[in-house]
Amino acid sequence: MFATLNRRRWIAAAGIAAAGPWVHARAAAPARIVVGFPAGTAVDLLARIIAPSVEKAMGRTVIVENKPGAGGRFAPRTVYAAKPDDAVLTIIPGGVLTLFPFVYRNNGYEPTLTPVCKLMDVEMGLCVSPTLPVRNIAQFRDWLRTPEGSRASYGSSGVGSILHFLGMAVSRAYGANLNHVPYSGSIQMLADISTGTLPMAFGTVVGWRKFIGEGRLRMLAVASPARMPSMPDVPTFRESGIDAGVTTWYALYGRPGLPREQAQELAAAVQAVMAQPELAARLSEAGTVAWAGPQDMAHIQQAETALWRDLVTATNFQPTE
Repeated sequence: MFATLNRRRWIAAAGIAAAGPWVHARAAAPARIVVGFPAGTAVDLLARIIAPSVEKAMGRTVIVENKPGAGGRFAPRTVYAAKPDDAVLTIIPGGVLTLFPFVYRNNGYEPTLTPVCKLMDVEMGLCVSPTLPVRNIAQFRDWLRTPEGSRASYGSSGVGSILHFLGMAVSRAYGANLNHVPYSGSIQMLADISTGTLPMAFGTVVGWRKFIGEGRLRMLAVASPARMPSMPDVPTFRESGIDAGVTTWYALYGRPGLPREQAQELAAAVQAVMAQPELAARLSEAGTVAWAGPQDMAHIQQAETALWRDLVTATNFQPTE
């Protein structure tokens, strides 16, 4: 009965022509939330948390489908190729739509997926080795002008990642010529920076929290638009003269052309789940719960796309395959 009522709500909200595909004969098949990362990751966890609310909104079973690989690009490819009667959604990190169009020549999708809602922010920032004679961002900027600092290297999770380009943003803002060192895993990078083999790195705050607390890393600045409540003394990039105010966010998207009414109803259903107080504690190891609706998500995507486009262009980065 509940599923039938919800189907009727979708039809009433979007109109028979638009909502018809949701109640097509294929509606007996489960809907899918496609995730471009393995089971057990933060994105996968988010998908499984919101799946029951999506089921209620759509009036049909929802399964989480993992398609890892290609830096998370398999998931948006699947949704981008979806037909109007395919009930398929995806949860993706923001860079997949805002940065990758300028990093890769052939993503296999266009950034025209329909935003439904943001789910989480993952804050990023700059850390330096405790062996470095630097305790704040002003001292760091001065250090970059020394012979040692002028030829320094920084680590990130890989070429073409948001963290790679945050390093470029700092290098450009401070007139430095930092050398990028990509790491395939965080363990080696953390070992190198804590011992001083690598002077600095850009990464996620949640991934570094333990090492910062142990004194094995020194946090100098965060890239988020505002200071983090858990680190009130650490300035933002913008406060430090670096024109970047971003997070790695995770958001729910639908196929291109998903009717606005359907996106809004899905967003409302998911919002009720994300507002549960216990969820923030459950997800604290992955990031910060941060819900935003379809219209706000469209604005966020547009603003960050412009930021990365300008930075990639300014750094003369050559797109790869």
